[in-house]
Amino acid sequence: MKFNVVLGNPPFGHDPRHNESGESFGLGKSFVYKMCDWTSDHVATVLPYGEKTYSKSAKEHYRSKGLYHIADARDAFPEIFAQTSVLYFDRKTKNQTITDEMIGNVEVPTDNMSPLFSTNTGTGRNLWERFLKDEGKYQVVVTVSKMKYTDDDAILILIDDRTKGKWRVAMNHICGDEHLGKMVVVGPDITLGKSVDVMVCHSQEHAEAVKAYLESDEAIDILKRVKIGITNSAKILKYVPRPNHI
Repeated sequence: MKFNVVLGNPPFGHDPRHNESGESFGLGKSFVYKMCDWTSDHVATVLPYGEKTYSKSAKEHYRSKGLYHIADARDAFPEIFAQTSVLYFDRKTKNQTITDEMIGNVEVPTDNMSPLFSTNTGTGRNLWERFLKDEGKYQVVVTVSKMKYTDDDAILILIDDRTKGKWRVAMNHICGDEHLGKMVVVGPDITLGKSVDVMVCHSQEHAEAVKAYLESDEAIDILKRVKIGITNSAKILKYVPRPNHI
């Protein structure tokens, strides 16, 4: 049985089932795919705008199902923490262009800032933060606003900062939408915790230039358009062009 119109507000948590590649995916995707199967005409569904529900692979699948417009519904759900959108499908048409009110139709520049970005993949702070002190031999950045110290080499090994040894611009992994949050330049000898992401640089001068650019009006204007979640990522920074001096 097919319906003319399907309207939805599906759950969007974790789907315990797996796709053909063995990877799990957001529950919202499962519902959207099924709603598209239920009609040969129109679908409109509320959905959080994020990696679990609107990844690159999902976007292409939605496009093949007739997705043509993504409306910004954040003002309609002010009490909801997720970045709420409404997806509109015309099942009779495979659209080449999707109008997107959430980030706009922002093009990705060929040379952008994402290659400099690195997520710290070390161990969680719950395993080592309690052992840190206010003074010591080695400096540890727990968050960009919380600096601690240790004299114990074993603690540094436990933290497992794989970006250490390079100049970096450090920022918290979670900060807020429309910006990257507070940033600090850190040297090769400083250890960063897992809560901190970085822009990896080749010198102090390079790091200072990267920080200044990401704090500039040019970069901030772009971030206001494309950063709708609270986490920093290469996915966001790919929209920020990389100037010649960077």
